[in-house]
Amino acid sequence: MNSPIKSNKILWDSLAELHFEDPWYKLEAFLSGQSSLKSPEVSLLGSDLAGKSLLHLQCHFGLDSMSLARLGLEVTGLDFSEKAITKARELAQALGIDCTFICEEIGANPSQVQDTYDLVFTSYGVLDWLPDLNIWASQVHRSLRPGGRFIMIEFHPLLNAFDLENGKWQYPYFGDGEAIAEEMSTSYTGREMNAPRQMHSWSHSIADILQPLLQTGLALRNFKEYDYSPYDCFPNLVSEQAGRFVWKENIKLPMLIGLEMQRPR
Repeated sequence: MNSPIKSNKILWDSLAELHFEDPWYKLEAFLSGQSSLKSPEVSLLGSDLAGKSLLHLQCHFGLDSMSLARLGLEVTGLDFSEKAITKARELAQALGIDCTFICEEIGANPSQVQDTYDLVFTSYGVLDWLPDLNIWASQVHRSLRPGGRFIMIEFHPLLNAFDLENGKWQYPYFGDGEAIAEEMSTSYTGREMNAPRQMHSWSHSIADILQPLLQTGLALRNFKEYDYSPYDCFPNLVSEQAGRFVWKENIKLPMLIGLEMQRPR
């Protein structure tokens, strides 16, 4: 395990402990039966999901995985944080939700992920943590059975180039493969961490995301951009309506991308 990934694993073990107690994740509502899924991914996933199999990449402590299982899907969640996977397994067992959770880094060889799935899914703040999207795209492709679909909803990569506090450019939009090293003392939920942790992230353009997936042979079925976020997770957002947060200045900058791809039969 290289040093940036090792540092990120330590960070995400810490965040798993923090987030499990964080009201931002609305755990009480989830325990009472509310889904953690948001409208963009629900729309991309579509209907007629019952009985289908799904691999959820970078699942954190599993709320979305278990929400998908509640829709009748046979779900396997994967994350590299042992603490997150332990939390997910404990919660699924306590609730009687049939989910499989695997602790593994994307692209691990040999992999614990031996099956192929009808769907592969990933969402919200996942790609920044991956240094090599060719490895990621290969994982997506080999995990799909012929005819299977890949669904992704992600924050727009343009946002990663901004210091969102002051609206100034700070990071490259086109990544050069080098990790951006920073210290995190506050989670994206706004909650203070017990101690600062080193974090490493990578910039990926839209082309950086799409090209590796296309090169595996996946076919593009749907690509969308959204001018809102379902999460109040950036500075200077206001609630336009339930589940839709927009920039306070009403600037029409993209906030999300949605992707549907299919492995040919």
